[in-house]
Amino acid sequence: MFFGEWLASRRAELGLTLRDIAETAGVPPIKVSLWERGYEDPPYEVRDACWDAMKRDGEVPPLDPAPFLMKREDPLAAVQFKPARRRGKGKLWIEEFAEQKGTTLDDVLRAFGMNPATKYQWRTGKLPSYQTRWKIIQFLEVPEALVREHGWDSRDSDG
Repeated sequence: MFFGEWLASRRAELGLTLRDIAETAGVPPIKVSLWERGYEDPPYEVRDACWDAMKRDGEVPPLDPAPFLMKREDPLAAVQFKPARRRGKGKLWIEEFAEQKGTTLDDVLRAFGMNPATKYQWRTGKLPSYQTRWKIIQFLEVPEALVREHGWDSRDSDG
C-alpha cells in the first residue's frame, strides 16, 4: 500500500472530503486527488501532518512510493526512429566539394555575406549569379574542369 491509498481509505473511514484534506494541507483539492491516485507523492511535511492527524493507534505508515512514480521501462526504448526525409534534391556538387576541402557551403556563403538558404534555390535548378559562382570557385579553389563539368563557367547561363 502506498501513502495515497492509505489516505483515500482513511479519509473515507473518517467521512472527510478531498476539500477537507486540501484545506487542512493548504493545497488545491486536485493535489489531494493526485496523491490518492498515485500520480504524485505529497511533500514530507504534509505527509507527516496527515499521518499524525489521521492514523490509528499502533498503525505503521505506508512507505511504498506512488505507483506512477516508480521506475518503469521506457515505452519508447523499443521504437526505432527513422531520420527525417529530405525534401528536394540531395547535396549540390559544390557542397560536397566544400566538405572535401574541410568547410561547408554555408560557411563559404556567410564569409561573403550571403544567406546560406540560397543553396536550396540552387538545388531546385536555379543557378547562382556569375559573380556568386566566381567568388565560391575562387575561394574553394575548384579545378576548372570540374567547374565546366557542372556548367558553372559560362557567363550566359545566369539563373
